[in-house]
Amino acid sequence: MENVFERFASMMAVFFGSWITFILAFMFVLFWFVYTGVVSENLHDFMYDVMMSITFLGFFILQKRINKNDLALHVKLNELIATHHPANNEVMGIEDKPEAEIQKIKEQHDQLNNL
Repeated sequence: MENVFERFASMMAVFFGSWITFILAFMFVLFWFVYTGVVSENLHDFMYDVMMSITFLGFFILQKRINKNDLALHVKLNELIATHHPANNEVMGIEDKPEAEIQKIKEQHDQLNNL
């Protein structure tokens, strides 16, 4: 069950970080303002709608940036591991392994650090 959730979480991170999703969210925000009318009953409601829209769209922008930074970090780490001969190549691509396996490798490294 945990593997299913991990795969789902990975797919959702990619989905929410895509430009297509941002365009769909932006269109939803435009639809919201057209449907509810730009002029609300009072200024407070209008400002609330604007702030919620900015926050909503900001989520997609941040997710895209996080995905890009995460990928770049993994590439850099894999390069360092590959070029360092005494390194344990088992950790290359560790981000694709199940969380339980990552925890097991972490415990092995903790034991090596305590020696």
